[in-house]
Amino acid sequence: MTTITTQNKNNKTLWLQPKPMVIAVSLAVGAMGGISSAEAHTASVSTVAQLKAAITTGSTDSLADTITLTGNITFASAADAITINVTDGQTMSIVGGGFTLSGANLARVIDVAGGNVAISNLTITNGFLTGAGGNRAAGAGGAGGDSLGAGIRNAGTLTITGSTITGNKAAGGGGAGGNNYAGSAAGAGGGGGGFGTTFGGASGTNFAGGIQTGPSAGTGGRGHGFNSGANFLGGAGGTTVGGAGSNYGGGYSNGGAGGTANSGSIAIGGGGGGSGYDAAGGRGGNAAGGIYNTGTLTILTSSITNNIGAGGGGGGGSVVGAGGNGGVGGSGTGGIWNVGGTVQIDSSTNTTLATSNTGGAGVGGAASGGSSSGAAGTATAQISTTGGGTTNTSYALTASIVVADTALRAGETSLVTFTFSEAVTGFTNADLTIANGALTAVSSSNGGVTWTATFTPTASVTDATNLITINMTGVSTVSTSTPGVGSTDSNNYAIDTLRPTASVVVADSALAAGETSTVTFTFSEAVTGFTNADLSIANGNLSAVSSSDGGITWTATLTPTASTTDATNLITLANTGVTDAAGNAGTGTTDSNNYAIDTLRPTASVVVADSALAAGETSTVTFTFNEAVTGFTNADLSIANGNLSAVSSSDGGITWTATLTPTASITDATNLITLANTGVSDAAGNTGTGTTNSNNYAIDTLRPTASIVVADTALAAGETSTVTFTFNEAVSGFTIADVNLDNGALSGLSSGDGGITWTATLTPTASITDATNVITLDNTGVSDAASNTGTGSTNSNNYTIDTVRPTASIVVADTDLSVGETSTVTFTFNEAVTGFTNADLSIANGNLSAVSSSDGGITWTATLTPNASTTAASNVISLDNTGVSDAAGNTGTGSTNSNSYAIDTLRPTASIVVADTDLSAGETSLVTITFSEAVTGFTTADITAENGALSGLSSGDGGITWTATLTPTASITDATNLITLDNTGVADTAGNTGTGTTDSNNYAIDTVVPDTDGDGVPDNLDAFPNDPDEWADTDGDGIGDNADNCPAVSNADQADSDGNGFGDACDAGTAGDSKNEYLGTSIAVADMNGDSFDDILLGTPRASVMLEGKLQKNVGSIQILSGANGTLLNTLYGTAAKQYFGTAIAVVADQNSDGVPDLVIGSPAALKGMGNVSLHSGADGTLIDPIADGSNAGEKFGAAVAVGDVDNDGNADLVVGAPGANVVVTDIVTLKTKTLKKAGKVVVFDGISNAVLYTHEGSQAGAAFGASVAVNKADHQLLVGSPLFDVLTKPRLSSAGRVDIFDGTDDTNVALLTVDGDSAKALLGASVSSFSGDIDGDTEADWVAGMPGAKVEVLVSGKPKLMSNQGKVAIYSGVISVLPTQILEGSNPKEKFGFAVNAEGDLQNDSVNDLVIGAPEFVDPVNKKIGKLGRIEVLDSF
Repeated sequence: MTTITTQNKNNKTLWLQPKPMVIAVSLAVGAMGGISSAEAHTASVSTVAQLKAAITTGSTDSLADTITLTGNITFASAADAITINVTDGQTMSIVGGGFTLSGANLARVIDVAGGNVAISNLTITNGFLTGAGGNRAAGAGGAGGDSLGAGIRNAGTLTITGSTITGNKAAGGGGAGGNNYAGSAAGAGGGGGGFGTTFGGASGTNFAGGIQTGPSAGTGGRGHGFNSGANFLGGAGGTTVGGAGSNYGGGYSNGGAGGTANSGSIAIGGGGGGSGYDAAGGRGGNAAGGIYNTGTLTILTSSITNNIGAGGGGGGGSVVGAGGNGGVGGSGTGGIWNVGGTVQIDSSTNTTLATSNTGGAGVGGAASGGSSSGAAGTATAQISTTGGGTTNTSYALTASIVVADTALRAGETSLVTFTFSEAVTGFTNADLTIANGALTAVSSSNGGVTWTATFTPTASVTDATNLITINMTGVSTVSTSTPGVGSTDSNNYAIDTLRPTASVVVADSALAAGETSTVTFTFSEAVTGFTNADLSIANGNLSAVSSSDGGITWTATLTPTASTTDATNLITLANTGVTDAAGNAGTGTTDSNNYAIDTLRPTASVVVADSALAAGETSTVTFTFNEAVTGFTNADLSIANGNLSAVSSSDGGITWTATLTPTASITDATNLITLANTGVSDAAGNTGTGTTNSNNYAIDTLRPTASIVVADTALAAGETSTVTFTFNEAVSGFTIADVNLDNGALSGLSSGDGGITWTATLTPTASITDATNVITLDNTGVSDAASNTGTGSTNSNNYTIDTVRPTASIVVADTDLSVGETSTVTFTFNEAVTGFTNADLSIANGNLSAVSSSDGGITWTATLTPNASTTAASNVISLDNTGVSDAAGNTGTGSTNSNSYAIDTLRPTASIVVADTDLSAGETSLVTITFSEAVTGFTTADITAENGALSGLSSGDGGITWTATLTPTASITDATNLITLDNTGVADTAGNTGTGTTDSNNYAIDTVVPDTDGDGVPDNLDAFPNDPDEWADTDGDGIGDNADNCPAVSNADQADSDGNGFGDACDAGTAGDSKNEYLGTSIAVADMNGDSFDDILLGTPRASVMLEGKLQKNVGSIQILSGANGTLLNTLYGTAAKQYFGTAIAVVADQNSDGVPDLVIGSPAALKGMGNVSLHSGADGTLIDPIADGSNAGEKFGAAVAVGDVDNDGNADLVVGAPGANVVVTDIVTLKTKTLKKAGKVVVFDGISNAVLYTHEGSQAGAAFGASVAVNKADHQLLVGSPLFDVLTKPRLSSAGRVDIFDGTDDTNVALLTVDGDSAKALLGASVSSFSGDIDGDTEADWVAGMPGAKVEVLVSGKPKLMSNQGKVAIYSGVISVLPTQILEGSNPKEKFGFAVNAEGDLQNDSVNDLVIGAPEFVDPVNKKIGKLGRIEVLDSF
């Protein structure tokens, strides 16, 4: 299956639906000039369905289609019959590939209804057709059914090549008898025969009634009619033989018998005709077994065998007067029946038709009484041509080939013309065989009848017999696509493109002065036009060339140029100057053999083999001439500083040798032997000229010399070194007296190699440091074997001596150390040292960090840390010098001490004495604090007094002894109390601060006032001093908290309508109890006490809290109310003024393992409005973990927090809103950036790693995106509120608000649903929460959003009025609609109902989420002076 692609105008690939077959695009190269290329469609098939689909597609696709069988195909039913009707003007080719298409004796195999079709290499077999018997009606009998073309029926243009049509069967039905009277009897025709298990043709019907037998396997049905015993009015159905005609007798005419077609291996019969009475009988049905043609049919190199067709019998005619003749018998054709069409068959195919094709003719129906019996049909075995058709059984496509120029030589071409008997296609040069040449591409300008090309003969060929041959099978006719057969040759053409060639021979190839040579030029064939102008002669002249044999062989005389010596010379012939008898000119050039000319004088080289001769040495001297010479003697030589033995030659005079003996006692670096060349002559008698010098040779008697090497060039104390003296030759007389050396002494001078190499030991002088030292040899003290003494002196390599040991100084920078102080200690050596570690040091009253050096080892530093609790005025650091060594390996000696340093690290301590250890109400006591030494910085802030307070702290002795007055706390009884001093608050004169704490002696306090009712609460603090069961009345309604069914809300009537123990006042809501508390600013829900009821956590970020004895504003608190009964379970407090503790709350699982869920608390006002989020204990509010800080000032990070599994990984994640964040956006067109101030953002943190998963950002400046956040835990959705969002309608709805719902698993900033507020300043999205489930039965997870700024219509003095900021809460159903399903309204003016909402908890443990709504600006109408207390409402079982 091939996928088709196309390109749009932006060059992007568009993928289309694949077509259900292979598409191949090819170009048919225009064998016919001007014939355009076309696309082709190919398909491979192996089933009937595939074949039919390919035919259907190919019939109309305007492409040249090729359908190839990849296996045998056999019909399974008659419906599998193949019909082809090509309507697109192209040719459809079916390539059999040697496979078989079988009708399985079920139906016709192929029906070509129209168009051009070509079938090749396919076997078409077992096609089957049978005709029904003719029906009998009033009047003439009906004709028997025809069966025409069981193998193939063609009405189009069909070409078959290389295929086999065999074993196809057809049978016609019998004709019905005639009878004019409706009520009278006559017989219907019998059906044509069947084959094997295939039923025969249906029996003809007879409206007058009678006996009728249906067809069966192999047998046609008997025609409808009456019978009498074995006599029937209806004709018999055919079998393997023709069915019998009717034989009723009794005044009825008999029907004719069906024909029989039997090839010897297969047989079939036509149906018999029915009986007639007084009307014409129906004709028998015709049959064609192999092919039935009404179109144009061409068959080449194929086989048509063993096909059978049997006609049906004619129906009986009239026996009463001239009522009508008997029906004619049906014709039967075995091979091909051509009716009005054209059939072209080549002779080889025609020959096959004689093999086993068989036709059987039906018998005509009988008639009498003035009517005639019907004629028998025609039986044709091979080809039947009727209806004006034409048949050619020796069809062949022909061609002629004419080569215009039949005698071609080099450089010539010829036009070649191919003329076909009709227009052809497919003709290319690939169809041609060309002898000794090449042809340009063939082309046609007249539609394909005449084609031309240009012939170019092959170079260098001579051949008198040549042909161009066309393979006719490569071309096919345009009209029928019929391929040619065999081959066709052109006329003969001769070729002579062989150009003349030559050889040139110089007879004498070594010419001296005065000599000449014959030169012979021999050509490959006789030539003309050859002259000396065609020649180039090196170093000579040639006489005029001439030939005596007709132009093949030519000669001339060569005279060499005088005074020339050249070993390489040629005569060159320009072949283009000559032509052969055909007019072919030669090409290129031809060179002669080489010939030498020699007139040069002899020259020589002189080589002295040994170019450095010493006394007693000799050298061979070689004289090499360029050629053999004579007359050479020593008289021709001049020899410097030596003598030469007589010269001699052993190679005929080219090489001569002699022995050179140098003169004794000579030293000369420049010496030559000179040859006078005029004394020698070569074989030609040429004498040399000038002189030749030898190479230079030296004679040397120089004095001995030496080198001196000191092995160890860096000597330290105690070290020695070997000194080696190496002479250029053995010397004698060498002693230590010949040597002078710096800072040392030599010993043990000796030689082990006969006087060339000498060694001695160098011992350096002690306590010396000198970097430059040499040993000097007086060369005159030695002599070589020839008694030559040396001259001058020789110095050794340099060597250094260092025996000075390292020393050091130690400086402690800070000589007065106290607690917490350290000092740098510097160790400075006189030179760089190694091996220095702290192990070499002794440190008094302190520790030293590891010593280190940054300048290569001269200066080392470390840090001195004094011992704690030590006082010592004199201390030193001592260095063991033996632990260090310098670069020379010298170690130090002794030790070195540092300067002295003092240490005072003794911290001050104290004792505390309370004078009066038993204090009662109204009493005080003197407290004395005594330090170990005078201290400063001591204040009462350093002291904690249990159940009391100190005053008047002072010292009168300079800071050692301090006193103060202790005043006990009122209403306290405690027998165990201490005063505790924080010692870190005082310091001694050295600056040492104390550590830890010091406790006083114990003192008892009893300042308790009376407790009348004995409930443990003093009367002055007891709201019910005479009731031991009550001591507090939180709501001031006169009912003690322990008995009050709503202790947080005043309800003196204690009404409890639902009897749940939870007063109606608490059921309806809970109000704050402190001035401007803003209860309900934030809400969270969780089971905090483990009673299975979710409890309510209420943030009051503006609550005032007593801190360090002072009431601080806006500290904030979190109240925890029981979900079961509304009682206050716990209150958590902030720890600093303006902390706004409780602005945002979310509950997480227990993080500190105390069994209580913990809290994530947002503090957007922290860090100058940057904000932060932290984890606190749910039990007491203490900080567990500072989770994250905001990133920019004013972004209010932590204004909203939520916890839930956002990314669906099974772990709860943290969502944090920062509504004040600025957002930078980029214009996608201009690519410019701009800042959306206070657009807001939301950050999602991973619940495991705390890493940021992603960030969503607001899209409108000032919209406060992230002012509220919530997680739909059921669907992993993220809800984000933007209460200050302006809805850009007309008119603009400022601060109408917006809520966005995001897919938590998708980090893109694209919302699933966006809901906008419907009125200005409604502040939709100030709060959001999710039920995380379906509460209204529509299967969607519902959610809720607060609109605290919304207006609510109320009646004022009987008139409706919209009250601003009364607030609303909207409930929505999932993400299916932007419209709420329910609206709740606040009930008090300007209370901002819906500022906070929470729908996540089940407060009543009834498996239904409850809704908690905050109205933080609620004002108690009874006591408005208290200000904005705030309140919440709880809607149960919502």
